Amino acid sequence: MKHWHGASEYSQMSHIAISPNAKENKATWLEKVELPKTEPNADLQKISQNTPLANKQLAIVPIAFYSARGDLDHLKPSIEQGLASGLTVNELREIFAHQYAYAGFPRALNGLLTLQNVLKERSEKGIQDPQGNLPMQAEPTDYYALGMHTFNTLSGQDNSAMLWNFNGVDYALKAHLFGYLFSRDNLSAGNRKLVTVSTLASLETVQNQLRSHLGHFEKFRLE
Repeated sequence: MKHWHGASEYSQMSHIAISPNAKENKATWLEKVELPKTEPNADLQKISQNTPLANKQLAIVPIAFYSARGDLDHLKPSIEQGLASGLTVNELREIFAHQYAYAGFPRALNGLLTLQNVLKERSEKGIQDPQGNLPMQAEPTDYYALGMHTFNTLSGQDNSAMLWNFNGVDYALKAHLFGYLFSRDNLSAGNRKLVTVSTLASLETVQNQLRSHLGHFEKFRLE
């Protein structure tokens, strides 16, 4: 009887077979399953936004900007405004988790520490801020393949070639940034782009990268 196992384009599986083929002592493998072709344009439509930015989205901009600059004096009231605008604790944490890929761990960790201090102060005043959703992720996942698809979708280009002829950067960008981080669904792809652009806008000498990411806003239709 033909049957298939649970692997997919981005999910791996392991199969242990006890063979009924006593004569040759091996399993009989049939043809490979042809997965349906993905359409980047269709996927882009799924994550595009056709409405103006909400207040909670606008609040992301100064949080990412001041965090990347290391300006903790302005970051603290920006976090408070973000909470007032409807950002949850887990969304705020995810902002800093995404930001580390562009501004480094020191800035991201200082942002998380500032958030922690803000939440402590608010808790002592009797303010209980909503935690929000944790990310839902399917495991196990081939983050490299998923990341390449996400990268292709956002850029509108084929990025299957090794980036900068260096596997370290190629894997980090595709598997971790566009694969793992973008799969964490408690911060939308559009909101992650807001974090990215706000972070790059605060940094010096990264104008080329900033222009590239600003081009993605037309695809997302963010206004």
